[in-house]
Amino acid sequence: MDATYAELLEQASKAPATTDTQVRITQAALTLFAERGFDGTTTAEIAARAGVTEKTLFKHFGSKRRLFAQVIYPALIEMLRPVTFDNLQRVLDTPQADFPQLLENIILDRISCVRNHPTTFKLILQELTLRSEFREPFIACWRQQILPPLLKILRAARKRGELGKIPDEAVIRSVISATVGYIFQCVILFPEEQQNDRAEARRIVSILLWGLAPQKSAKLN
Repeated sequence: MDATYAELLEQASKAPATTDTQVRITQAALTLFAERGFDGTTTAEIAARAGVTEKTLFKHFGSKRRLFAQVIYPALIEMLRPVTFDNLQRVLDTPQADFPQLLENIILDRISCVRNHPTTFKLILQELTLRSEFREPFIACWRQQILPPLLKILRAARKRGELGKIPDEAVIRSVISATVGYIFQCVILFPEEQQNDRAEARRIVSILLWGLAPQKSAKLN
């Protein structure tokens, strides 16, 4: 994205919605951008969802592009703020009975986080996929806050004989892939279906640690 867009992001961080009308417009935009993306959403649709006229929308935000910046940037910051990772940090710092239990709790925490913020998650997911300026702060936050304690846990589990000699990056990638796959299917594609997140987290751990074969055979291998 060009420098003008970066400037809009900077402005957005300094100018949050303050009036009731601005709040309604930004909430409507947040929902529609998450549902249809930026190109698939019109200012007329945003205004109608917010219960205002397009003229009012332009009066407060100037353009769809500026509104996009003022909606997306705060949403991204909210998702990346340290407080968002506080509970995961507590999970990582809490002594667990064993590595499988800790892994299960980590996965369940991430599922719960998305369950609590489904619209924001969908919006952030598409922006992380499409725009490097959103990926960079996310990656920085991940590397600074989550990766160090996670690596410490993996190495401790390996030392206790609970984890094989698999590269840390491969372990982390597998956990993320399995967790995001479940989240995408059950929270994004089929949110109306009732799911037992704890039971699914346990199944993910079982598959990751012992494979898809019967557990007795997998453990022997």
